Amino acid sequence: MRNFLLESLFSLFILSACAAAATTTPFACPVTIPNGQTPPLEKDSPTHHGNGSIWTVLPEDGILHVPPYLVNPDGSLDWKAPWWRSPAGAPLTLTGRRLDTDSPPFTATLPPDYMDYVQSVGWHFPGPGCWEITGETADSTLTFVVQVVEAP
Repeated sequence: MRNFLLESLFSLFILSACAAAATTTPFACPVTIPNGQTPPLEKDSPTHHGNGSIWTVLPEDGILHVPPYLVNPDGSLDWKAPWWRSPAGAPLTLTGRRLDTDSPPFTATLPPDYMDYVQSVGWHFPGPGCWEITGETADSTLTFVVQVVEAP
């Protein structure tokens, strides 16, 4: 009887340790490192990321540090980044989803009358985390992953 009790306690200890380990394992965000593809007519930068038709700017390490003044009272985070596309004026849409947990979707603010080669786009993340963002025109798609964190 005593062995049974010890074995049961030991089994409970092992199971609870495994459960604790499973819940504390961090998600490894597969961030995108910018590929350095520079949009035409722009100065080279290691933060440029593109595919020959669509370009944007990404953090060099794939981690987007959002300063406190861009963190909203509800915990959502805002950012702004340039997007280039060729040909100029091609309609651009941005979508996004969080990879590390369920979340409302990423949204983007694109001024409707901004049909030039480059435009500034507002990014809105419902919360910090690992985000996959896709920019799309009629002829091309650019997808990348960023880890969004609040900067100190």
